[in-house]
Amino acid sequence: MRQSFFNSFILLFTFLFSALAFSQTETVFSSSELMRLRVEGAWADLLKQRFYAPEIAKQARIPVKVVIENRDKSETLIYAEVGLRGNTSLSPLECNFPKYSLYFFAENVSGTSLAGREQLAVGSHCSYRGGNSQLYGRAYDGKSPLREALVYRFLEILEIPSFKTRPVMVQYVDSSKAESGATVAWNQAFLMESLKQFSHRMGYELVDEDIANQVDLGEVGLTDIQKLARVILFQDMIGNNDWKVNFNELPGVRQTWNMFLAKNIETSLIEVVPSDFDLSSAVTLLNEPASAPQEALKKLPPEQVGLAKTFYRSKRLKLFEELKSLKRLDPAGYQHIKTKLDQFFKLK
Repeated sequence: MRQSFFNSFILLFTFLFSALAFSQTETVFSSSELMRLRVEGAWADLLKQRFYAPEIAKQARIPVKVVIENRDKSETLIYAEVGLRGNTSLSPLECNFPKYSLYFFAENVSGTSLAGREQLAVGSHCSYRGGNSQLYGRAYDGKSPLREALVYRFLEILEIPSFKTRPVMVQYVDSSKAESGATVAWNQAFLMESLKQFSHRMGYELVDEDIANQVDLGEVGLTDIQKLARVILFQDMIGNNDWKVNFNELPGVRQTWNMFLAKNIETSLIEVVPSDFDLSSAVTLLNEPASAPQEALKKLPPEQVGLAKTFYRSKRLKLFEELKSLKRLDPAGYQHIKTKLDQFFKLK
């Protein structure tokens, strides 16, 4: 009897201790609160890789130390690797500091807010030159990451399949340089879940890129047309032309760009997942007309586009409420995006 009581007590204590430990370990995407972290490694050596072909540059990795600043001001040290990512942003003519990915080993992230994460994509500040890049118009004010993270949160509000993101402030310490005693600047960035973990969370099977280029989204019964209309309306709302999907266009030409196609395992329908918004007006703050969404909407049944517009109006207040999170950190970005939303809903 006494032994049975003792065993029950041990089980109860173990359960309570585990629950407490879990509650104290916030998962990285459980909040949109601004995180702070420091990444130390041979950044100069890694950035040199951009002078080679993009595919070669994306294969290079260096070891780094990632230090997460916790809410109680304690720090969590994680050993990881970092590698560059992106396409046009990899060019030295576009970004001084391009996008990158962090790669983790399970034993190093166990018990931390990154537990279970093998990889995180990171949207970087690109440049502090001021103005915009000459080739593609990327923002050079260092404030584009928090705008793009906000755009991803808009997707969640609009119930469009999207990657989880988290805004962060990052200090980059170059271990190949003498930084002792020097003040290291804070830089805007955002973390984004990997494509693999996104697919697992959503219950998707990714469509191979070569196959995706042959898929005609206008085919009857292939996809939920009203959801597709929401995706295209979203591109219109944020002023984005940097994307493409196939509507039975010329064969042999790449048909998908910044749009993933995925099969919903439960419904067997193809779903369109938009991504990469750093060239949208909401991020660059440039006022170029978004003609691509308007042309694509003409290819969809008007009644389905109408239903999508009605759905958008039902989410209007939530979008403006979420926008307020940017007001203090980026007044110019806040005002620009507010104007874009006002114009969008005035027309809808």
